[in-house]
Amino acid sequence: MRRVIGGVFQSLDGVMQAPGGPSEDWTGGFELGGWSVSFWDEAMGNAMGKLFGGPFDLLLGRKTYEIFAAHWPYVGPDDPIGPAFDKANKYVLTRGQEPLEWQNSHRVGSIEAVADIKAGEGPDILIQGSTTLYPGLFAAGLVDRLFVMTFPVVLGGGKRLFGDGTPPFALRMVEHETCTTGVTMATYDADRQLPDAGAERARAGAPGADEARGVGGPQHAPPCLQGGVGGGCARLRAQKTHCRGKRLIAEEEASDEASSLAQCYPPLDPLPCREGKMNVDLSQGP
Repeated sequence: MRRVIGGVFQSLDGVMQAPGGPSEDWTGGFELGGWSVSFWDEAMGNAMGKLFGGPFDLLLGRKTYEIFAAHWPYVGPDDPIGPAFDKANKYVLTRGQEPLEWQNSHRVGSIEAVADIKAGEGPDILIQGSTTLYPGLFAAGLVDRLFVMTFPVVLGGGKRLFGDGTPPFALRMVEHETCTTGVTMATYDADRQLPDAGAERARAGAPGADEARGVGGPQHAPPCLQGGVGGGCARLRAQKTHCRGKRLIAEEEASDEASSLAQCYPPLDPLPCREGKMNVDLSQGP
């Protein structure tokens, strides 16, 4: 069984589009290409060397494949990445029939076909770019690890890692480092399931949902309502109500404790009385 590893460059707001250059990907009118280039430092270079240091194959969407095929075959033998990308098998997930002319390129027609490749023998399969692939791969449980570089920039829009159709799932951080330029590098392994919030809360002895909202949990209620509505300082006895003209006046006789209720709730402006409806003047408290 092979591992599928996503290598992600993203902004603080989760945009992955065109990190490497101004003309890398104009899709959707994106004009901020090259946003990552000024943040690189030695630690990031070392991390990329580790990611690509061993044997690997690539899994790419059609757009990323076209971008890579126009660049990496031409960088020369001394480039630290180009020759490795040339040598790797490149699995291109696409429904199109355009020729794949870069050497060692293979058309893949479905997520199920990716699962078959993953189940076979071979090196790790690395995803680069290819944002459209992730929701389907996540839904099928095919991504084993994410290596995420998050850059301290906000782009406001563009292609994102967790796009439409991404299912809920959990990740477990296994490595983390902050670079000198403010970039964070984190490695996550898939945990497959979200934690059971109810079970976790019960084990921790935390309040339930109602108590967290202040319902059924006296310790979470305002001081004037502890002991329950209708008890403690909230015991009020409404005795007479009548309407004069278009205003409803509530005349209440309260216990001495009613004064503390007013301290919990600020007075509200009286509401006008509408035809056929009675609106209560709350200026004396609820």
